Amino acid sequence: MTDNGFFHWWLRQLAALVPASIRRSLQARGRSATLVIERDRLSLQPTVAAEPIVAELPSSPGSGLPASPALRAAIPDSLKSLRVRLAPHEFLVRQLTLPAAARAHLAEAVGYQLPKLTPFNASQVRYACGIDGESSGDGTLNVWLVAVPRRRLDAALQMLGLNIPESAIALNAPPGPGEPLEFRWRIAPKSMVAGRGPQLIWIGALAVWTLALGLHLYHVHDTHERLAAELSDLRKQAADVNRLHENLTGIAAKVDWLNAKRQSTVSSLDLLDVLTRELDDDTWLQNFEMKDGKLTLQGLSPAPAGLIEKLEGARLLHNVRFEAAITQDARSNGSRFSISASVNPPTPGEGS
Repeated sequence: MTDNGFFHWWLRQLAALVPASIRRSLQARGRSATLVIERDRLSLQPTVAAEPIVAELPSSPGSGLPASPALRAAIPDSLKSLRVRLAPHEFLVRQLTLPAAARAHLAEAVGYQLPKLTPFNASQVRYACGIDGESSGDGTLNVWLVAVPRRRLDAALQMLGLNIPESAIALNAPPGPGEPLEFRWRIAPKSMVAGRGPQLIWIGALAVWTLALGLHLYHVHDTHERLAAELSDLRKQAADVNRLHENLTGIAAKVDWLNAKRQSTVSSLDLLDVLTRELDDDTWLQNFEMKDGKLTLQGLSPAPAGLIEKLEGARLLHNVRFEAAITQDARSNGSRFSISASVNPPTPGEGS
């Protein structure tokens, strides 16, 4: 049990000594609740003194997940914030290096790196980032990143019947190894609209009175011209918004194409790394050519016949075969070989 878990357990034990009537009064005034997501279940603790309510979280939640009546009823009417705790396997922690110029727009710069650092893009995760206090002074920044997949987190909020906040996750530092991720979100209370009903009525009445007074004081023709001018401006703004939306859609499509192209291409550095690990020290490469997904290797080896089996077991190489007959090199004790292989990128989730 972590220190934080022991603290909450100890508070619940102390709360059990408080009379039930006082506990119910404190729960009715609750302004914060704790949501815990771990594997295939979620638990909601309305207050520190209350026992958590556990519910199953679908493994593949959809966008139209209905709210759970039991969870919804347990949320205090005066809820102001939601404390979220995620198990270590529910989020990703990454370290990266960025130029010092990225400090002013760190979140945007990290967002562009998400497809390289995680299996998701920026629209599929909630993330927080910051600068490591031990960043070097050589013009670079050591940056930490904590990314949470949106799908399960949004599904949990839907089951609570709460609106999904658009605010970013606020973290001062990433959690340590094996520690859960904890952060707090501000939530609009359920009773906010009902509690402001009388105020809205007065505001509406005042707006109607003001409109009537304005129509009485100003000439109808002048009002019509002013509204016509505003409508013209709004139409121009709407046209600009439509053009910007089309441009944004085109840019997003190009970004997706680039990401797909990058993920389907194997770099020469990765191939060299694989060959370095698979070939023994007595084998020498004299020619290395990569073209249209086909790798051609030429060199010297004392035992070229065993190279096929070694390269077949490599992570990125397939259909390994000799392109020409093996010939003895007169100047050395080795034999000349020419080998070709098909290069396929690793599948998503495949280890390095």
